[in-house]
Amino acid sequence: MQTNFTGLGNVVVTNAAGLFRAVGGGAHYLAPGSLYRNSGTTNIDAALLNALGTKTTGTTLLDGARLVSEGSPAHLNHVVRSHVVQEQSTNWGGAGSRFFTVSANHPAAPEVRMRFTRVATAANTGSRLLSDLTTDPALRTLVLRDCQLTGSKLLISLYPYQGVTNLMSVALTNNLCHRVSFSLDQDTTLEQPRLAVHARNNLFFWGSIKVADYTGTGTWTARDNLFDHTSNLNYWESVLSSNNGYTGATALSGSSGGDVLSVVPDYLTGTLGNFYYPTTGTNLARLINAGSRSAAAAQLYHHTVKTNNVKEGVEAPSTVDIGLRQLCLSGVAGQLFSFAGDPVYWKEAR
Repeated sequence: MQTNFTGLGNVVVTNAAGLFRAVGGGAHYLAPGSLYRNSGTTNIDAALLNALGTKTTGTTLLDGARLVSEGSPAHLNHVVRSHVVQEQSTNWGGAGSRFFTVSANHPAAPEVRMRFTRVATAANTGSRLLSDLTTDPALRTLVLRDCQLTGSKLLISLYPYQGVTNLMSVALTNNLCHRVSFSLDQDTTLEQPRLAVHARNNLFFWGSIKVADYTGTGTWTARDNLFDHTSNLNYWESVLSSNNGYTGATALSGSSGGDVLSVVPDYLTGTLGNFYYPTTGTNLARLINAGSRSAAAAQLYHHTVKTNNVKEGVEAPSTVDIGLRQLCLSGVAGQLFSFAGDPVYWKEAR
């Protein structure tokens, strides 16, 4: 046994009897009253100290609740199921449990906002649900922006339940949706819609995506997204779409044009990931400047799909590119550009 360690706050014990207890999926929690509680060094990185205090196993949203998760471009927040990171396979909440639930139909419906957050679930399990709003009461707002969703499942199907009239808004902007399973729909009266969905500048990488406004409100939108081998696109209904990219040869039904079909992915690896575009060629380069509006209007002025980290908003033309992009880096050892005093960036950050 090694008995000499360098550093602060280390203790060597020769008999661990009674030292630990099991809680849920973890087997090495300090026992109540342990001499080792609150005995470690405080001389650690401030960000790490803060992160150690943010662990949780799930969230129930009450009246007026706001669940906000915002990391940074180079240091994402991570949201995972407890049994993925614990020592034992205990699945708190059971198969099919959600990352967050809504406790009732509240007068002030809760909202969830995530940015620079990675939500990852184990594949082919019953615990992939980000949320299931086919049976649970609805949120007021679900905003996912600059996030990475891996294997996650999101089910929203809203109908004209008696006494429930709130409208839920879902905004998906500039996310990497990696082998997810999304099914979002409503079937209500035109006088009382329950759901509005807007998807812009996302990369739907494989997986299954179904979005259907059976009510026919004419307000749901999907623009400037890249659908890379995504299934169930033929089940989309009554969604205003244009300027999307597809690896397949068919655009979404009812598209108003501007689509780029039969794209062959030739992604490049850049500073913040593996989904940058080459600047020339006949594949992903066709998506550059092919979007439906300007980069500034898309609030992606400081982002890029190019490995040279040139801001999309300063290029000419400044039309937004189709698909996912990353925030630009300064070129100084992984540092972000300084945006102090830059009104465009802070407007986007809000």
